[in-house]
Amino acid sequence: MYGKSPFVFPGRGKTGHLVEPKKGWASILKKASMRRLIDLLIEQGAIVKEDRQKYRAELATASKKTSSKLITMAEAEKLDTAAYDITDLRIHDLRRTLGSWQAKTGASLPIIGKSLNHKTQQATAIYARLDLDPVRQSFDIATQAMWNAAGIKISPVQQK
Repeated sequence: MYGKSPFVFPGRGKTGHLVEPKKGWASILKKASMRRLIDLLIEQGAIVKEDRQKYRAELATASKKTSSKLITMAEAEKLDTAAYDITDLRIHDLRRTLGSWQAKTGASLPIIGKSLNHKTQQATAIYARLDLDPVRQSFDIATQAMWNAAGIKISPVQQK
């Protein structure tokens, strides 16, 4: 079912995709926060590095029980448990990150717009400003071609 789905986040509901992922997203953030807490506890010496995988596996199967245990350990170490908590990451941040990396790696604006399901070119245009290297390169190539056409020899050092 999922392998042939046209949706990035397929689902079993009548729409065929996840419509409101708030509950699932909250769960992902909580588990990511707990993984950060495990690393913080290792840094503080409350957990040995070799137990990292054990605690991560426990999070996958007994999330609430393991979370409580980790928080209790952190409090015993007098660690600020708010320091590990991921509360400010939104799904839209991931979309923006994907679009930014697509632009940075040379994807065209129509491809970026299609992958992010933008309805207008204006919505995608924000990604055009992210990477000026191709613009500079195109400018340098065109400038060199004009110098060459005029019969003027300019070294790369002279251009700058």
